[in-house]
Amino acid sequence: MLNFHEYLKYLKKHKVFGMMTEDELQALLLCVMNHDVDGDIVEIGAWAGLSTILLAMGETLSRLHRRVITIDHFKGSLEHQAMLKGKSMYPMFMRNITLCKVKDKIKVLQMDSQEAHKLLDQQISILFLDGSHMYPHVKKELKYYPEKVKKNGLILIHDYEPQWQTKIAVDEWIQENQEYEKVVLINTLLIVRKK
Repeated sequence: MLNFHEYLKYLKKHKVFGMMTEDELQALLLCVMNHDVDGDIVEIGAWAGLSTILLAMGETLSRLHRRVITIDHFKGSLEHQAMLKGKSMYPMFMRNITLCKVKDKIKVLQMDSQEAHKLLDQQISILFLDGSHMYPHVKKELKYYPEKVKKNGLILIHDYEPQWQTKIAVDEWIQENQEYEKVVLINTLLIVRKK
């Protein structure tokens, strides 16, 4: 059985990094391991692949056989592009998922999330949103992606906090769409269920 904290030490030792707290990462892993709705696991925003690796590990430990699809152009969201100085995160992402032996479990769509939604069907079991934090981008993702989530599917939204425009967009979306309900907030990871 996977020892979560030992696995995180392994990832840190090999310089696999991300922008989520340990509590958020553990919640992400447990959601995938324990969620029993069949369908794809779709991630928007992969950065260096830490969350992608945990999604794939959770899927390996679950009783279902779901695809893990990650969507990212790997140029960084607007708030991170200056830090990257025009470099792509894709080589680092591929190094990390290869190192952790989950590469064959992941389908990568290297494109903008606005293009990628056209390639997905209505078979999403778990949707993990962690792309741009800009209000118009989050609103567009919330317009196109949750409708593809199956009944009782989960939508996990990272950076749900006042500092980011993500929270404003998500609060509006929940208010406008009664078929979604907030389940729990773990640090800045909001878990929503589609009724």
